Amino acid sequence: MKDLLDKLLDFEGNGTYEQEKLSEHTISVFLLDMFLAGAETETTTIEWALATSSRFDENDIDNVPFLQAIVKETIRMHPPGPLIPRKASKDTSFMGYDIPTSTNVMINVWAIAKDPEYWSDPFSFKPERFLDSNVDYKGQYFNFIPFGSGSRISPGLPLAHRLVHLILGSLIHEFDWELEDSLPLDMSEKMGLTVRKLEPVRVIPTNKSFN
Repeated sequence: MKDLLDKLLDFEGNGTYEQEKLSEHTISVFLLDMFLAGAETETTTIEWALATSSRFDENDIDNVPFLQAIVKETIRMHPPGPLIPRKASKDTSFMGYDIPTSTNVMINVWAIAKDPEYWSDPFSFKPERFLDSNVDYKGQYFNFIPFGSGSRISPGLPLAHRLVHLILGSLIHEFDWELEDSLPLDMSEKMGLTVRKLEPVRVIPTNKSFN
């Protein structure tokens, strides 16, 4: 079985005289971009999930379906990338607007995931909405596409999906978490390439094996 790097190396060439090939530099930049972007989105999602999971009973969080629901609801409320850039491949019309070929289009996945037509009480954090639902973020449900959809879906989705669940589950299972101070937890957002917390979560972990 070949991984992504193996596939990229299959296309390796000088990138100049072999236009269909990829130079070593291009492959290196592509991989660096993927890992840097992946690290940013994963750490942001985990930070939001830790901040919100403090509201729930630990026994519920240890339940795998509920942990999965927390991750889904975290990504719905705070998608790693609020806007997904695309480019029109041909002239088209949408909702009365003419969109010429090569026009840059931004998909507002943050707003889509807050649409009250598809989500009840969309601005409330309710992981239970996913417990009896098949809706996920893998591109089949257009009311929930934080990673895109179709052939242009994020290639890092499978890795991010596994890492977020593994890291978050391990952190919650192995440690008790307390806020560094007694101030209320600020859940305000800071918009950018990713949806970060306006104020970082400052917590004190205690290893459960020592309790």
